[in-house]
Amino acid sequence: MDVATDPNLIAYCGRYCGECEELAAGRCPGCKREPKPAGCTVRACCREYFYASCADCARVTAPAACATFTLARTDARGHGSVPERAAAVAELRRRGYQRFAALAAGRGKEAEKVGR
Repeated sequence: MDVATDPNLIAYCGRYCGECEELAAGRCPGCKREPKPAGCTVRACCREYFYASCADCARVTAPAACATFTLARTDARGHGSVPERAAAVAELRRRGYQRFAALAAGRGKEAEKVGR
């Protein structure tokens, strides 16, 4: 599967939606494009504070220490555990959105582990 390099495909929690087969097949718009609230606590928080992702949050320096971040659910396949998402947010803070997207796209299915 070709993986797009697009910073707009970085989810609020730090996952890279560009590598998602559901998104590529048109079965999922991604959390930032989803018109109805999906019940994700991270999405609600980022929207409330106008953050592009948890990487923009100055209130909590370590996402794993944030109750909102740790309450967020994983997807149906079990991807997006707290350690995976926290590592992605840390990498996103270090690299910036464009570079993170390029790295995640380059790693394809390993995108959510880009921070390791």
